[in-house]
Amino acid sequence: MQNRKEIRTSHRAAHCSDALTADKHTIVFDFTYHGPGVAKGGTGVLKVDGKEVAKDTQPNSIVFLEVTDESFDVGVDARSGVNDKDYQVPFAFTDKIDKLTFNLARRR
Repeated sequence: MQNRKEIRTSHRAAHCSDALTADKHTIVFDFTYHGPGVAKGGTGVLKVDGKEVAKDTQPNSIVFLEVTDESFDVGVDARSGVNDKDYQVPFAFTDKIDKLTFNLARRR
């Protein structure tokens, strides 16, 4: 696969310029896959309290699972960070997450 290195080393990030206030917020990330097929990419929308604050399109997604023992961490990143420029692992979220919901749609 000629794009393997690009897929493994490229990171995307959608940023919002406004800081969150210290009270409770509802944060939603909605990813729309541009399939069908493998590694087609998609568009991600970040919403805070129902308002869209950031949107980004990535040209491709992961073709295959690279590390079989990578965990899905909530509140802590214990194994491999998303972007070494943002933080180093192990990295712990030091506040409180009241609720976490996943809504996984079926592939069409």
